[in-house]
Order: sequence, then structure tokens, then C-alpha cells
Amino acid sequence: MEEEFGVIPMSDVSTQEFPSKHVARIGTAGGYTNPATGYTFQNTQRKLKKLVGNLEKTGSPEVKESWFEQRFLFYASVLLNVLEQKRHSAADIFASLYRKNPPARVFSFLDGDTNLWQELKLMNTVPKTKFLAAVGAVLVRKLKARFTYQPRP
Repeated sequence: MEEEFGVIPMSDVSTQEFPSKHVARIGTAGGYTNPATGYTFQNTQRKLKKLVGNLEKTGSPEVKESWFEQRFLFYASVLLNVLEQKRHSAADIFASLYRKNPPARVFSFLDGDTNLWQELKLMNTVPKTKFLAAVGAVLVRKLKARFTYQPRP
């Protein structure tokens, strides 16, 4: 028997999914890994389905997702901020999630398969003030990044 070993990239730094018109990075290289959980497989399946559909339809692999479709990346950024800034114990957060939610809801959320109502119910079971502070910090960081000029190499 072998023990699996790997390094899960727990970072919400943007990756360049489409470095050129006819090149698409997929999986972890394309930024498909959930930065807070390491889950990649389900997200890769969903994104590849859209990518192939768009390629067949337009000849381009590039797919633009709405902010709503990208909300799970935002949720991951918030959780990473809570953990990185030591706003609350990870063990307490996950214990609370599993104690106060049906396991199916937690796993669906981690896979990015929940609707907004299910997400709000789940969010209602974590320390609200700690997570709201993280939401503010993440929004400020993302807005600064969006409006700060960064020349490309």
C-alpha cells in the first residue's frame, strides 16, 4: 500500500487560464483548483464542458464566467483570509460546519454544487463577525488589485 502525497495550492492568486487565443490551461494550471479545499476534479469537468462547447460554437476555447459563477472562488478567498489572519480556528470552523449542516450540503458546497439559498444556510453556521471582517478585507484587496496599474512583462 502506498500513501498519497501532494501539495495542494492554497492560494487565491489569479492564474492565466487562456495565455493566448488558442491555448487553454486546464486543471490546477488553469486555476480550476478550489484554493481553500484543493478540490479540482468536479470543477475541471464543469469548466471543460463549457470550454469544449464554446470551442465548437465559436472556435475559441475562452469562456467568460459571470461574477455569480465565480462566487465559490470568492468564498474560498474569504475562508483563506480567516485562516491566514488567524481570525478563527480552522478546526472550530469545520467542526461547526459539519455539526450544524447535513453532510450532503457541506460536500455539495465544497464541490461548488449548491444554490444561493443553501450557501446562505451554510454561511449562517460559521462565526459571522470573523467572516464579515474577512469579506471586507478580501473586497478591499480585490478592488485594489483591479484598479491598480500593473504592466505586463
